[in-house]
Amino acid sequence: MAQTFNGAELTFAAADSAFPGVTFKVRNVSESGNSRPDIDVTSSTDTERRVVPGLAEPSKLSFECVYDVDSISRANLETLLKETAAGTLLFKLVNDGNVPAADSMVSESAWLTGVTYSGELDGIMTATVEFTLDRVL
Repeated sequence: MAQTFNGAELTFAAADSAFPGVTFKVRNVSESGNSRPDIDVTSSTDTERRVVPGLAEPSKLSFECVYDVDSISRANLETLLKETAAGTLLFKLVNDGNVPAADSMVSESAWLTGVTYSGELDGIMTATVEFTLDRVL
């Protein structure tokens, strides 16, 4: 069953914050992390390189969002960056009419770990927000 990306929303509520939650209109999403480095354990008696898998990197989600000062100000985003407790990240896709609502959401415990702003002449301002998930896939 298809889900469309147009109209996707991101909501983040910090665990220990005065902000009840912030919602963004999402323009783009990307995921990183989820990889394990190879650790070289080759010794002088080996005839070829030997490696073992290292610990997995944390999962990170980055969202390019429409920056709307009426939804959340830059000062509020910077306050959320200082939070030390994980909050709740909710990413909701748009249903095509056939997908149950519960299947159209991703809900994770996460930290806001980065915010960057950008804009173009005659374009809208965007904020790219990056979250580190409180788990490894």
